[in-house]
Amino acid sequence: MSNKNMDDMGELISFHERFNILFQDEQSEPASQQAYTWTPAFDIYETEKEFVIKADVAGIKENDVSLTVDNGVLTIKGERRPRQDTESESYHCMERCFGKFMRSFVLPPTVSINNIRARLYDGVLMIDIPKRETEALPVTCL
Repeated sequence: MSNKNMDDMGELISFHERFNILFQDEQSEPASQQAYTWTPAFDIYETEKEFVIKADVAGIKENDVSLTVDNGVLTIKGERRPRQDTESESYHCMERCFGKFMRSFVLPPTVSINNIRARLYDGVLMIDIPKRETEALPVTCL
């Protein structure tokens, strides 16, 4: 592997570590979360103006997803329900997960919690978390 590829890999790892620190994934499973049976795949990325969280939630209705923010922690809960009219079907393979899920992320203090937007489009939950506009602090002479 060339040095350029190693440098790119180092930058990617550094980026991943920074995201882990920023969002401090709260994936540990205390006893109170054992009722949650699966977790959709999540992506998190940053633009100049916001953080974006995407989750694959195909088959989930908008009414079956909730977002809350408490003490700087964004919690996403939802449920994918199996179809009810499956009595005449004989499955040969069933790999899709059903049931409740929950995922929490610690938000960095630089975001505007009151302006979080979420939308469900083509089976993908998109959560936009805008960054607060920070004012430049004046230079102070000592």
